[in-house]
Amino acid sequence: MKNIYDALIMGVYSVAGLSWLFTIYELITMHLLKSLAFKYGLPILKFSESISVDNTTFEIGKSYLTRSGKFKFINQQECLFCHKYWTMFCTPFPIKGKIKFSDGSVYIEGKILLGTIIFMLMWIIGWTIGGVRTPGALKYTLVGWGFLLFMLLFSIPIELWHIRKVYKEVKNYISSDTITI
Repeated sequence: MKNIYDALIMGVYSVAGLSWLFTIYELITMHLLKSLAFKYGLPILKFSESISVDNTTFEIGKSYLTRSGKFKFINQQECLFCHKYWTMFCTPFPIKGKIKFSDGSVYIEGKILLGTIIFMLMWIIGWTIGGVRTPGALKYTLVGWGFLLFMLLFSIPIELWHIRKVYKEVKNYISSDTITI
């Protein structure tokens, strides 16, 4: 039975290591505002609102900086945005945002990085295997799960605040004729 646990732990460590590298790739491509980085992730924020938008004033492919983040229109119907990760208080759960324009409304979606989600899933599996493998180590498992729960409860509100702040700055731009950054 010990060999099965060892194999599982090695598999978990391998996937966790690869997901950590993937998270670095995702962070870089997210901050370069590459479309592929914004396709995948765990949706955590969705809402819509009516805004008067003139799609003819958007410069497609041009990145804009705001006080809190950056954004880029990738076509007449979509805008990508994220907060400045390295210049603000950050957590392991950065959120990337996408705005879709349709008939006088905007649809906003925010996603947590896919690599981060996979890494945290491996975290839970690893701590669980460690707890099951060691007799009487329920405390061991609960510490790992508790730490992740604490990190989520602490991080998600901060990251939602970051992404909403950047959205408001983007909204100022798309709902006026001049950049108000």
